[in-house]
Amino acid sequence: MTYLRIARISKAWARVESILIGMLTLSSLLLSIYAMASRYIAPQHALDWTTEVIVYLVTWAFLLAGSRALIDADHVRADLLTNFLPLSLNRYLTLFQNICAFLFCIAVMIGGIQVVLLSLRIAERSDSSLSLPMWVYYLCLPVAFASISGRYIGRIFVAIRSIQQAQMKHHSRISDSE
Repeated sequence: MTYLRIARISKAWARVESILIGMLTLSSLLLSIYAMASRYIAPQHALDWTTEVIVYLVTWAFLLAGSRALIDADHVRADLLTNFLPLSLNRYLTLFQNICAFLFCIAVMIGGIQVVLLSLRIAERSDSSLSLPMWVYYLCLPVAFASISGRYIGRIFVAIRSIQQAQMKHHSRISDSE
């Protein structure tokens, strides 16, 4: 698979994520407005499950936004050490950080899958009249962290490519000076 093809897939993936996050956020906003209006204007039409569904929608949107924040570089990053290192070491540290973050995301994803499977096994349901299966809510963990893991795979490849390019430049300088 070529680099250009991967970039196209990543861009499409980002577009789908943005649309999904927007839809989830808009849905939670509209449901919040309905819940508030019905509570004060027509309490007989208030639904007992609106708060529950709003929490589910916002949680899904928030966790999916983690992947978008990563590719847009809007995430929190501890770069105190990297600011003081030479660029050559910084490249290796960046690779190491991305590998550690990827492994963490895989661990959370696996934990999320286990929670989803447990919820399915015990047939856990929400307490509201809607009685939603809780695995739908818990599914946001493995889905979001699978998406973030995919982004880290891309960052790992970029870090490796950066190291390789720096090594090639270094080797070409050495051969030019000989």
